[in-house]
Amino acid sequence: MKFMAGVQRSSLRRGLATLGLVLVVAVSAHGATFSGTETPSLAARAEPETMDSFSRALTAAPTHLLRPRREPRPQPAVVALDRLPAENLARVLSVRLPGPLQIGLGRSIAALQSFSETAGMLVWQSTPQGGKIAAIGVVSPDALGLRFGILVGKLPAAAVLRFYAAGSDTAVEVSAQTVLDMVASNREAGDDSDAGRTYWSPVVEGATTVIEIELPAGIEVRDVNIALPQVSHLFAPLHSKRVSERASSTCNLDVTCQAAWSNESKAVARMIFSSAGGSYLCSGTLLSDKDLSSSIPYFLTANHCISTQTEASSLETYWFYHASACNSSTPYSAARELAGGATLLYANADTDTSFMRLNSSPPVGVVFAGWDTNLPAIGSAVTSIHHPSGDLQKISFGTLDAYQDCLAGSDGYYSCESTVSPSVANHYQIAWSSGITEGGSSGSALFLNTHYLIGTLHGGQSYCSTPHDPDDYGRFDRAFSAALYQWLNKTDLLLTRSGSGEGSVSSTTAGIDCGTDCHESYYHSESVTLIATPARGSSFAGWSGACKGTSSSCVLSMNTAQSVTASFNLSSVPRIPTSPTITAISRGQTSATIRFSPGSDGGAPILRFLATCSAPGQSPATASGTASPLTVSGLTRNVAYLCTLIAQNAAGSSVASAAFAVAAEPVKVNVLPAWLILLD
Repeated sequence: MKFMAGVQRSSLRRGLATLGLVLVVAVSAHGATFSGTETPSLAARAEPETMDSFSRALTAAPTHLLRPRREPRPQPAVVALDRLPAENLARVLSVRLPGPLQIGLGRSIAALQSFSETAGMLVWQSTPQGGKIAAIGVVSPDALGLRFGILVGKLPAAAVLRFYAAGSDTAVEVSAQTVLDMVASNREAGDDSDAGRTYWSPVVEGATTVIEIELPAGIEVRDVNIALPQVSHLFAPLHSKRVSERASSTCNLDVTCQAAWSNESKAVARMIFSSAGGSYLCSGTLLSDKDLSSSIPYFLTANHCISTQTEASSLETYWFYHASACNSSTPYSAARELAGGATLLYANADTDTSFMRLNSSPPVGVVFAGWDTNLPAIGSAVTSIHHPSGDLQKISFGTLDAYQDCLAGSDGYYSCESTVSPSVANHYQIAWSSGITEGGSSGSALFLNTHYLIGTLHGGQSYCSTPHDPDDYGRFDRAFSAALYQWLNKTDLLLTRSGSGEGSVSSTTAGIDCGTDCHESYYHSESVTLIATPARGSSFAGWSGACKGTSSSCVLSMNTAQSVTASFNLSSVPRIPTSPTITAISRGQTSATIRFSPGSDGGAPILRFLATCSAPGQSPATASGTASPLTVSGLTRNVAYLCTLIAQNAAGSSVASAAFAVAAEPVKVNVLPAWLILLD
């Protein structure tokens, strides 16, 4: 909600403007694409008129789906609450405590407080598919919408939950696995209380909501252990056809009339969340990260809106909730609602920042807003897009008046002092020339006229009666430097190669192949391992820059832009040896012994000499070794052979020596000694 800067003034500025507060079911989402970085020379800038080319649509299905009504539906057990006392609602409107704009009150359901009481109300029926189904209905008179707070003890992951208004032809369907995942997220964040184990259902319009639980075949009803101890009673109208009465003040400006800001409009969403049974409204913005090929739904709003994982798990966002035409009171027909909650990544009161990742993909057509961490000059023109009092999306134009050092109090109020030193400031002070902000605008983005986001609304003093009184926006650059860079910013890694030799560098994490790709970007603190491989005839001499030493591998943490040089030197390059010279061959019956003198080794040790003897129609026979002589075995008797010899080192093989003919072994003839010759 909005707050008074420097004075104890409630952020619930307009309170409920009575029951005419219009809370509409579809928010806008528009903005620029990625812009900024801490290093201006690395900024990927896009001119406003070309921003559509950078918009990235998401196509994944949301975690809840609107399903056609199934017949027959189980007869629900109905719990009817008493009418909410008028003084309870009046108290909410009059007290105006600081915090987000409250649009719903928590109501206890006495009959469904415990697991056993809820189990007793579930009347299970068989389904045609062999499973079981049961339903419970809750009536909260005069409610304009309801959210169930479902306390989860045990729930089969294969179950399906459906939520629908009495008589509706459609139901919002949620998988039990989604419910279990949200509860697990709360527990992992440290909330093991009943609040952390509570799943908040999607908003269903009207005073009666039915929850239907269906179990597939093979799942026993005893595996369901849930309670419905509370419901959030929304007292603000949600149905789009009820927006005929303007919810926000008349001096607000319709964003649809400002075509130049249509992209930013598609990045801004109206958001509803629940805490301690109450339901609240703020504005938020979808942010781009530096990787323009990604579609990670990072979402930015105010810490005073959502500051815990349990609150983030209850988040519903409403997209494209703006007028169908300039100054029309009819909502855009393509407005979309998104349940599924979010994962809280960072929350900080200093800059009033809440940064999340939506658990469900936003609808097709959203735009990821660009951002800038460079400090704007005093007097810079600024723009804010928001949902004052939950109305159709509005826009405000003004200037940056001052840097503010703001301090949040324990009671929800905050105070600010102007400072001439941006280094100590955590907020911007903004004065509007046209348009204002109101309750429900909290958390909305502040854009420079370059169309890049620089802040989020904390609170302020602007009213139609005092439109130039300042508002205060938490500085995005401070939040970015403190933590958001971990998710939004990719840092550059640049490889160069030097030295008289040749070689390549690759990364075990996809990206670097240098060779050809010597420049890559990685997310902050991502670990990257580089490996240097020398080419033949070269050796790796070592690293310089962000890597040091002579090991062939290097591990980098990408906490800043990194530059690395890999050096390769020429080795003492060996030549192939010269041919050895055969000096003699002696032939046995089935072998030949070859004697030779080696030639030059080419500057590298001889690995082996290889002798080969071959003859037509015969398989070649070989022998190898490191010195003379070599004996080639396996020759065929009485067959003449040609024998050659080569030398081999690390550089390769020599030319074969000249062929040396080896005659067939001569036939031996026994000749009688003369003295044995017989005489006649």
